Amino acid sequence: MVALVMTQIHTRSVVLALVVLALPGSRHEGVTSRMASTDDDLCLLLEAPSRASLGVEIPVEVVLSSEKGRDIVTLDTARLEFTLEQLLPTGNRLVIGHHLQGDVRQVATRLPSGEELIDVIAVKKLTEFLESGRKVAKRFELTNLLGNGIGRGKYHLTIDYEKGRTAGADFEVVLYYKESVPTLIARLEQGSFEQRVWARNTLKEITGMPDWLPTRSDSVETIKVEVEKVRSWWLEHKMLIELINRQLVPMDEDGDE
Repeated sequence: MVALVMTQIHTRSVVLALVVLALPGSRHEGVTSRMASTDDDLCLLLEAPSRASLGVEIPVEVVLSSEKGRDIVTLDTARLEFTLEQLLPTGNRLVIGHHLQGDVRQVATRLPSGEELIDVIAVKKLTEFLESGRKVAKRFELTNLLGNGIGRGKYHLTIDYEKGRTAGADFEVVLYYKESVPTLIARLEQGSFEQRVWARNTLKEITGMPDWLPTRSDSVETIKVEVEKVRSWWLEHKMLIELINRQLVPMDEDGDE
């Protein structure tokens, strides 16, 4: 509905513990969603915010703990498999992202000719003793893990530790123009090619801008000029857009949307 209003007002000349940390200054901070699995006194915990703004990076953290104390494979060298599913309105789930690390790693060597050789090397497993009552954690960024942005919708993230222990968390990505648009503009300017294309398509959907479509051959100057057009448009129209956003997504008594 917001996107439809955006299209109407836009014209060329005149005219939006796995611990996911709180979004600073965001109205979309939420109660964390957490699911844990315990097996042989080893607890794997996954936490996520109940809500995150579209385009804003989602930091996540994997947590291991033990009540009795035991040896574990370190989180830096363990096999960690992440699977992201979108929860569809029909009740079905659609796998939209997957990342595996810890089995092998790639080492790139650049030759004098300019060619690049990729060697695949097995990761050496390292262990440590996890004392009773102590926790170990490792932080990740979902976009970095999956290689692309996460669109609006409800999701379930699952992690598998060392082929046997799994945990998951549910979260929702929502459109909050005040945070989403500036973040998407920054990604359009500074992200990888895939991230720039995703940011452009998302901005086009929610604001009607830009018409420009990034290509791999774009120069730094071309990117700068095109991004500045979008940024200028946003600065000119953001107050009206944010007003519309607040009317369509009213806040509750605590100030949260």
